[in-house]
Amino acid sequence: MSVLLTVIITGCTTSKYIVKNEEVIENRNGAPGFALRFPAGVIKTDEKEIARIVDKTDKFIQDQWILARYHHLISSDKSNLHKAKACYVYLIENDKSYKSIAANNLACIYCETGDYRKSERLFQEIINGDSRLITAYYNLNLLYKFFGRSQDSINVLMLMKERFPENIYALIELGDMYFEDENYTEAEKFYNDGLNADAENPVPIHRMAKVRERLQKYKDAQYYYERCIKKFPYFQYAYIDYSNLLIILNQKEKARDVLNKGLKMMEKQKAE
Repeated sequence: MSVLLTVIITGCTTSKYIVKNEEVIENRNGAPGFALRFPAGVIKTDEKEIARIVDKTDKFIQDQWILARYHHLISSDKSNLHKAKACYVYLIENDKSYKSIAANNLACIYCETGDYRKSERLFQEIINGDSRLITAYYNLNLLYKFFGRSQDSINVLMLMKERFPENIYALIELGDMYFEDENYTEAEKFYNDGLNADAENPVPIHRMAKVRERLQKYKDAQYYYERCIKKFPYFQYAYIDYSNLLIILNQKEKARDVLNKGLKMMEKQKAE
């Protein structure tokens, strides 16, 4: 799972900004790594149970969700994407409570099967409707980034920032876009806003360290790296980037200590 998607889904263990029931499609069929949503209780089911559900004459709404998830995420037969698509179409028409979630997942399938126009239109319909499905904003931004449509991506992120002020994903993503364009002053503004909005998340602190480093404000960068490591000792990226900075500053012994500490922390996490 990407660092930024973690911001949307769980933030960190103490964050109050949590969106549950997300699952990520790894990049496949040349499509971005989209985020899917499912109603609570739609869990992984073995093939024996799937076969039982398929054979049922009358299927409940929950059955359709289970089949959709299986065909979309679990089945190794890529032709089953068409079966997942049929399930989502049925759910859009018959499950009004979770219509937007089914539409989000269907839009992901359109992209995976190369129908990018339909994917874009469906994500836009969700965003322009009365649904507050943050995942659709995330996915539409990914789609625009995938095709290099930077301004469209910015527009979606600005709308996301306005409609979900409690979530820092848009702030971090906007900061990253300006960072990649080497507009570090503008990037820093968004990272700082993200830090002020959610101090219980390692990503904005880490990003502040990186942008201060690029601005050659090394003492500030060290302050943020050390703050990130102290408060979020499991956040491996901070150790790696901080040790690289220390090497640049010719503080090789300290760099070795920081990297070794990070490696020990990663080994501890694997053991757990």
